[in-house]
Amino acid sequence: MARIQNWFFSVQRQLPKNTVLELAYNGNHSTRLPIIADYNQAAPNQPAKAWGDGARAIPTFGPITWLYSAATTTTMVSRPAWSTISRKACTF
Repeated sequence: MARIQNWFFSVQRQLPKNTVLELAYNGNHSTRLPIIADYNQAAPNQPAKAWGDGARAIPTFGPITWLYSAATTTTMVSRPAWSTISRKACTF
Protein backbone atom coordinates (compact mmCIF):
# COMPACT_ATOMS: atom_id res chain seq x y z
CA MET A 1 0.00 0.00 0.00
CA ALA A 2 1.33 3.43 -0.94
CA ARG A 3 2.19 6.01 1.73
CA ILE A 4 1.99 9.74 1.05
CA GLN A 5 3.01 12.42 3.57
CA ASN A 6 2.55 16.19 3.18
CA TRP A 7 3.97 19.00 5.33
CA PHE A 8 3.20 22.71 5.22
CA PHE A 9 4.57 25.45 7.46
CA SER A 10 4.16 29.20 7.04
CA VAL A 11 5.22 32.27 9.04
CA GLN A 12 3.99 35.81 8.38
CA ARG A 13 5.46 38.99 9.87
CA GLN A 14 4.35 42.56 9.40
CA LEU A 15 7.25 44.89 8.60
CA PRO A 16 7.34 48.69 8.63
CA LYS A 17 5.66 50.71 5.87
CA ASN A 18 2.66 48.39 5.49
CA THR A 19 4.73 45.44 4.22
CA VAL A 20 4.22 41.77 5.06
CA LEU A 21 6.91 39.10 4.74
CA GLU A 22 5.85 35.46 4.47
CA LEU A 23 8.11 32.41 4.52
CA ALA A 24 6.53 29.10 3.59
CA TYR A 25 7.75 25.51 3.32
CA ASN A 26 5.94 22.67 1.58
CA GLY A 27 7.24 19.10 1.65
CA ASN A 28 5.93 15.85 0.18
CA HIS A 29 7.26 12.33 0.61
CA SER A 30 5.84 9.18 -0.97
CA THR A 31 6.90 5.55 -0.59
CA ARG A 32 5.77 2.28 -2.10
CA LEU A 33 4.19 3.93 -5.13
CA PRO A 34 3.05 1.41 -7.73
CA ILE A 35 5.14 0.88 -10.85
CA ILE A 36 3.24 -0.71 -13.73
CA ALA A 37 5.31 -2.10 -16.58
CA ASP A 38 4.62 -4.05 -19.76
CA TYR A 39 7.60 -6.33 -20.33
CA ASN A 40 6.39 -7.21 -23.79
CA GLN A 41 5.93 -3.66 -25.04
CA ALA A 42 6.75 -2.65 -28.56
CA ALA A 43 10.33 -1.65 -29.20
CA PRO A 44 10.64 2.14 -29.62
CA ASN A 45 11.55 3.81 -32.92
CA GLN A 46 10.34 1.06 -35.23
CA PRO A 47 7.77 2.86 -37.40
CA ALA A 48 7.84 0.22 -40.15
CA LYS A 49 6.31 -2.46 -37.91
CA ALA A 50 2.64 -2.49 -36.97
CA TRP A 51 1.31 -4.01 -33.74
CA GLY A 52 0.20 -7.21 -35.39
CA ASP A 53 3.41 -7.40 -37.42
CA GLY A 54 5.86 -8.49 -34.71
CA ALA A 55 6.56 -5.14 -33.07
CA ARG A 56 6.50 -6.69 -29.58
CA ALA A 57 9.56 -8.28 -27.99
CA ILE A 58 7.78 -11.67 -28.03
CA PRO A 59 5.34 -11.39 -30.97
CA THR A 60 3.30 -14.47 -30.05
CA PHE A 61 2.42 -13.06 -26.58
CA GLY A 62 0.19 -10.15 -25.65
CA PRO A 63 1.06 -7.65 -22.91
CA ILE A 64 3.05 -8.98 -19.96
CA THR A 65 1.99 -6.62 -17.17
CA TRP A 66 3.89 -6.42 -13.90
CA LEU A 67 2.93 -4.36 -10.82
CA TYR A 68 5.61 -3.52 -8.27
CA SER A 69 5.30 -1.09 -5.36
CA ALA A 70 8.80 0.30 -4.97
CA ALA A 71 8.90 3.89 -6.21
CA THR A 72 9.81 6.69 -3.79
CA THR A 73 9.56 10.45 -4.29
CA THR A 74 10.52 13.46 -2.17
CA THR A 75 9.74 17.08 -2.97
CA MET A 76 10.59 20.14 -0.87
CA VAL A 77 9.72 23.73 -1.79
CA SER A 78 10.53 26.96 0.08
CA ARG A 79 8.75 30.15 -0.88
CA PRO A 80 9.55 33.65 0.38
CA ALA A 81 7.06 36.38 -0.51
CA TRP A 82 6.30 39.96 0.45
CA SER A 83 3.36 42.23 -0.14
CA THR A 84 2.04 45.62 0.89
CA ILE A 85 -1.01 46.21 3.06
CA SER A 86 -3.58 48.84 2.23
CA ARG A 87 -5.21 50.31 5.33
CA LYS A 88 -8.36 52.22 4.62
CA ALA A 89 -10.71 53.53 7.24
CA CYS A 90 -14.05 51.79 7.42
CA THR A 91 -17.13 53.85 8.27
CA PHE A 92 -20.57 52.54 9.09
